[in-house]
Amino acid sequence: MNKSYDNLNFYNQQAELYCTKTINCDLTDIYQDFLAKIPHGGLILDFGCGSGRDAKKFHNLGYQVELTDGSAALCEYARKYTNLPVKQMLFEELDADEKYDGIWACCSVMHVEKENFPKILRKMSRALKPGGVMYLSFKVGDEFIVREGKYYNLMTKPAVLEILQN
Repeated sequence: MNKSYDNLNFYNQQAELYCTKTINCDLTDIYQDFLAKIPHGGLILDFGCGSGRDAKKFHNLGYQVELTDGSAALCEYARKYTNLPVKQMLFEELDADEKYDGIWACCSVMHVEKENFPKILRKMSRALKPGGVMYLSFKVGDEFIVREGKYYNLMTKPAVLEILQN
């Protein structure tokens, strides 16, 4: 495949605009479903935190949160918005064993290239405590697309479940 995308460059260049467009999204129902499965006060990894919107909500509700993002500009935005530490880290750099009660990957791992996705899911699974929970969101489909210079790995729930089972 001819690489016609650079996600990190896009987010570094467009961080302010991206955050302004997404900071007020209301995910209350999704938060409730996810947090119902996490012990109160548990540790959540916001994996690809973007603006920090979700991590701030979790923190304000009494959860411990670690924030990561690959984009330096988004890390800086999230630090200012949440007043929490944010680690600049690529998905493949996750190296934890049974550390997190939950991993929140809202609109983030959909940018992982299809051939690398199983490896990243294994790392995420390994990072969860027994009984831990992952939230992943994707654009629905079974292909990859490039839009605005960003790569999207379109997935279906059955496809993700099959990868997890393998």
